[in-house]
Formats: sequence, structure tokens, C-alpha cells
Amino acid sequence: MNRAVRAMIALVAAAFSPVAGNAQQADQAPQANGAAESAKKGVFVGSLQLCADTVETASARPEEYTGQMVVSIILRPASTQTFSEMTNEFVGKPLPITLDGEVVISPTVYEPIFGGAIAISGVTVAQQSRLVAAFTQPC
Repeated sequence: MNRAVRAMIALVAAAFSPVAGNAQQADQAPQANGAAESAKKGVFVGSLQLCADTVETASARPEEYTGQMVVSIILRPASTQTFSEMTNEFVGKPLPITLDGEVVISPTVYEPIFGGAIAISGVTVAQQSRLVAAFTQPC
């Protein structure tokens, strides 16, 4: 199994911490750009905005091994480099994923993620739809 696939599985298998409605966990999740991050519209993984400019493809689908619904994202090459650097900085720490300024989940990064493939699980069906729709919007 190649390193990119292992890293993607590690992210999917990570102990995702749904924090919507849980202020204590949301407050503990570090944000790459501080308080300004919460005011931003759209989807952000740390400081990287996921939109038509940064995302090559995105879809909601059942995860191959567990059947749990995941949002699968393939980043564009320039965004892949940014994401790899960011996950390297967040190893051992939660990396917040925000939707319109609200932390949706904050998974712990167990190892740097190379290759530009992201799988987000642990979100509601409504959040999945909003996430995928946001990826088609311009930044």
C-alpha cells in the first residue's frame, strides 16, 4: 500500500471529534489563523480554503471498508503542497475543518498527508451536502 493511501486511511480512521454543538472541544481546536478564521465563509481545513480554485474533485460516498459516508476530496497540485506542509505542522494536534466559520470536526493529524487526497467522515448528511456544494464555488 503506498504512503498516500496509508495517510488517507489514517485520516479517515482517525478519532474524529464532532464538535458542532460542543463549545469546549471547539474552543480547544487550534486555528491556523486565529479568531479571523471563524469569520470566513466557505470550507477551510486549517488555513486552506477548499473551493473551485483548490479542489480538483469532490464527492460524498460510502467508505470502502466501513460503509460510513465520507466526503472525498482530491486537491489541485498547488493546494496539495500547501496541505502537505500544513498537516506536517499539525502532527499530533487537531486540525479544524470549518464550514462558514463553524468548526464541523477537528480530527487529529497522525502523520503528514501527501498526495492531495482527503476523506472527511463524522459529519451529518446535511453538512456533507454543504461541503460538496462549497467546493464548486469560487474562493
